[in-house]
Amino acid sequence: ALIFFAYYFYLKDRLIPLLIFAILAIFCREDNAIIFALLGILSYFRPEKRKYSLPLIFLGIGSFLILKFVIPKLLVQTDDAFQRHYAYLGQTGLEKLKTIFINPKLIFNNILRLDRLAVFKSVFIPVFYLPLLSPLLFMPGLIVLAEVMLTQVDVMGVLDIYPWYLCGLIPFVFIALTGTFEKLYQIDKLLKKEFPKFCSSKIVCIFTKVMSFSLICLLSF
Repeated sequence: ALIFFAYYFYLKDRLIPLLIFAILAIFCREDNAIIFALLGILSYFRPEKRKYSLPLIFLGIGSFLILKFVIPKLLVQTDDAFQRHYAYLGQTGLEKLKTIFINPKLIFNNILRLDRLAVFKSVFIPVFYLPLLSPLLFMPGLIVLAEVMLTQVDVMGVLDIYPWYLCGLIPFVFIALTGTFEKLYQIDKLLKKEFPKFCSSKIVCIFTKVMSFSLICLLSF
């Protein structure tokens, strides 16, 4: 809910409430910091939202580094969950990034396992994969999906995660879903304007629905 509120104020061009809810969301789960950093990067490429770019990037990256690396050292925390979950990628953050880019086979072997694909399907089947048609709106939540798909937390060879691991992803699934509905609505208006006779045909309407349903069923398996 906090991410929804933060995004609402992002759309309404209200910086202070946006930052307040972003900070609250980060306090709830530190991984949310990367979501806002990525939202800031995307904002740079949108002229009307560019003013939010630097504040979100600094907030996201700064709070992530503090919560993940600085505070655990101050508390003398011996169990590094982040390192344990992604140890197969390397010992340091730089080594992990290097592995992701130079060893794609290792990455794909991990994310294409059946238990990882089951997570992907559990997120998108209920919404018929429609959020994927609005990738820019969904992209901030992509980091959460990647975090889960790349993890190595297994029990008896099966991915073992808690439901709240995907909390940061869900808001952007629905945000992207509304974006897809908006696109479909605009396309429908355009077709009715340009091809009124074609779109008024019941046969064409039925054929389109059947083909759409078949495509959804195909993607769901």
